[in-house]
Amino acid sequence: MGENPSHFSSCGDNCPVEMVLWNDIQEFIQKLNNIDENFIYRLPTEVEWEYAARAESTNAFTNGEILAYTSTVCSKDSNLSQIAWYCYNSSEQTHPVAQKER
Repeated sequence: MGENPSHFSSCGDNCPVEMVLWNDIQEFIQKLNNIDENFIYRLPTEVEWEYAARAESTNAFTNGEILAYTSTVCSKDSNLSQIAWYCYNSSEQTHPVAQKER
């Protein structure tokens, strides 16, 4: 797309891009669709994303339930810590992909 809008650009090439607007994503998808006429690219729906993220599990996470229930403090949740970067374990920065359990 010509530029990297990420705030954490020092994370490297194997990091997710953040700080992207919905309209930017739509433009990117349009460009992909113009390149490859054999496939239609789109964002998943909320239901599709939740199904994929849970990996067919009925629990809150793929590896179990939510263990830290708090609404005001970012608490450690050992199940979530195994599979995701979040406010408790991320040091408020982006991390390379594929560093957590699947």
